[in-house]
Parts: sequence; structure tokens; C-alpha cells
Amino acid sequence: MTSPDLERLMLHPFPPSPLPTHSLMQPLSSAFAIAEDAEEMSFTFESWWVERVYEGVAYFFRWTGNTRATVLLVIDRDRVTHVECQGCGGTKIEGSEFQPIGRVLQELCHQAGLRLWEHDRAREH
Repeated sequence: MTSPDLERLMLHPFPPSPLPTHSLMQPLSSAFAIAEDAEEMSFTFESWWVERVYEGVAYFFRWTGNTRATVLLVIDRDRVTHVECQGCGGTKIEGSEFQPIGRVLQELCHQAGLRLWEHDRAREH
């Protein structure tokens, strides 16, 4: 995507999120919203993710729980294949800090009829 294309898309809304709304996790509804969130959280994101959102493959969310984060979901048809959470300065949110986010994601994905890949792999063992 060229810079003028990205600039043009910055103001266009993204397709709607497949997840239901939640008070702690709101979808970022445009490339401009992602850029604002990235600036507030002091991290950078690759602009090609914007194309993935328009394709309905990736979705960004603002997590406003105890640990503020930006959440990225990658979805392949009916399955979440990747989850990434970044806190301030681009630090990865993992372990006990991720648990409240993970619980909400499980609930929302279940409500939306999406499977989480970790759960599917756990069943295979």
C-alpha cells in the first residue's frame, strides 16, 4: 500500500468487528483510531495491518482494564489464529497481566461463534 493509499484509508471506517461489544474492550474502528492508540501507547504498528483489517482478517481493540493495552486478533474464517497484546512502549502483555484480557476474549469469541486456537490444540493432546 502506498502512502497516499494509506492516507486515503485513514479516515474510512473498518468493517465491523465480529466480536460483541464489551465495556473493557472496544474495537478500533479506523486506521486513524489505530494510529491514535499507537501514539497514546508509544508503539509503532506496521501499516500493512490496515489492509488486513479491511480484508476482515485482523482486528484491533483498545483494552481499558487495569493494564491498558492494544489487542490484535487475527481470524481465519471461524478461528482466532493469533492474539497479540501490547502495553505502553510496545511491551508485550503476557502471563498474569494477560489473564483478564484472555478471559474476556474467550467470552466474546464464544458469543461470536469463533474458536480460539489454543483451546483446539489443548483438546488434541
